[in-house]
Amino acid sequence: MGLARLGLATGILMACALGIVAGMELTLPDISVANQNVTADHLNVFTDMLLAAIVTVGFAAFYNAAWLHIGLAALGGMIGHGLRFVLLEVGARLEVATFFGALAVGVISVCIARTYKLPIAVVSFAGAVTMMPGVQMYRALGGARQIARLSDSTDLTTLGRTVGDAVQSGFVVAALALGLIVAARVVPMLAGGKSTD
Repeated sequence: MGLARLGLATGILMACALGIVAGMELTLPDISVANQNVTADHLNVFTDMLLAAIVTVGFAAFYNAAWLHIGLAALGGMIGHGLRFVLLEVGARLEVATFFGALAVGVISVCIARTYKLPIAVVSFAGAVTMMPGVQMYRALGGARQIARLSDSTDLTTLGRTVGDAVQSGFVVAALALGLIVAARVVPMLAGGKSTD
């Protein structure tokens, strides 16, 4: 079952990537190099947590969770994303901050799942999805598109940046999964029960 879910997730990611690239090809025939240094107004931790809660509620509602479970998932998403925000602010690497954010989401999800007799995936996925490395994934896709279309004139900087974004995306997703797995396995052992699936 785990391998089937992993295969499904990989297929969905590949379909999303292909859809984005196809959309870019159809609507943006000319390649424009994205500005890698675009910055937005600086968020504070409370705004970050509020936005994470909104996204979490959206994903939980999309998966038809009960209203109580949606609220609990939002709580986990807020705390996990807030912890990741604080760790990034103090200089932690994105992968490390994401691991601890996912660990927090996982711990809260396990406690909720044990209390309300829910599958942990109902609560943890909606709370953790806000930490997916979307910026790095889109940059890697844009760089891959540029390399594919301008292979003769691609410089090493573009190639290195594209590979770097792709590798960092993989590490962040791995840290996210690892944080959830550790929480799902360790918290029940500490509580003296079986692990939650």
